[in-house]
Amino acid sequence: MNYILTAFLIVIVVIVYENIRLYLCKKTIPIRIQVNGTRGKSETVRLVHAALTAMNYRVLGKTTGTVPYWILPGGSFKKINRIAPANIQEQYKLIYKAKKMKCNAVVAECMAVNPEFQSACARIVQPDITILTNAYTDHVQEIGENEVQTLKTLLLSIPQGSRVVVGDISPEGKLFLDVQAVRKDLQLYEKDDSFPVQKNDFKFNVFEDNIRTALKTVELLGGDLDASYEGMKEVSPEVGSFKFLKISNSVILANAFAANDLLSTEKLFEYSKKIYPDKTMIGLFNPRDDRQDRTLCFESFLADGRFKKLLSTHRLPSKMGKNIEYTVIKDVRKISELIPQNSLVFGFGNIRDISAWLMTLEVER
Repeated sequence: MNYILTAFLIVIVVIVYENIRLYLCKKTIPIRIQVNGTRGKSETVRLVHAALTAMNYRVLGKTTGTVPYWILPGGSFKKINRIAPANIQEQYKLIYKAKKMKCNAVVAECMAVNPEFQSACARIVQPDITILTNAYTDHVQEIGENEVQTLKTLLLSIPQGSRVVVGDISPEGKLFLDVQAVRKDLQLYEKDDSFPVQKNDFKFNVFEDNIRTALKTVELLGGDLDASYEGMKEVSPEVGSFKFLKISNSVILANAFAANDLLSTEKLFEYSKKIYPDKTMIGLFNPRDDRQDRTLCFESFLADGRFKKLLSTHRLPSKMGKNIEYTVIKDVRKISELIPQNSLVFGFGNIRDISAWLMTLEVER
């Protein structure tokens, strides 16, 4: 019995010690920014990191996108090597690492999905500002079946009385946020739509909403918008960022694999058609073979005949519509053997198991 009591006391002492250590570390980091939402978190973290750096903050950033990275002070990247699946314990490492590196600002993704972990991220980081990039329907079982349900879950990551920068949220979603802001004493801010953003200023296809939420964050911190914008222009794309890649001289790949929800995919498809209106549209679907629910979300997108030819890296679930005609491609490196010249290959679904191939392709634009 004494052993059990001793063990219990040791656990209590460790918990108290870690809480005190976390509190003291956070006291040394006055600027703590969290980026949450369905899409665009990694890109927004990198933009905000660059903007804060231009404001002369010493910033540590963390992304958990296609490849997880630390963004070190000065802007260099260091891959986060994991020996186990992603875990919110990394948020503790963010604070401790920032303290050790004498940073006075951090910006990081909220890496949680289910509601319990969303709340845990709020307690660990205690962000002064949270950016909500959007609330598209995704992770239906964990988060919700529509935008409002998704927002309800995302709000769990936001501490009482803090500031929130709102990105691409519908009028219905904003109305819901207004009500919740009163209950949680939140200060809501719309993204900055007044600054003259030119997407051609950037090295890759940055989503304008992400630029504008970063600019609003700069404004809330009292920074110089022009200087911060110049800093953001130097951000380089990661492998998962939407871009056009060259498969051959006449075949272009639209890399939309990381936009693994239907709404984002539809937007990128329309944009791709606008950029390359004269090319034959070929679909390359890379579904999660272990997440049938996500594959089923794309049924309407696959079945409406928008592609001259549809390729898939895995067989589709039998419950999907019988009218979907497709060819299974086991090795994406041989895609040029299956499609005509002067084609635009629209790649979508998920980036899992395909990023190594993407890194071998030259960027077209």
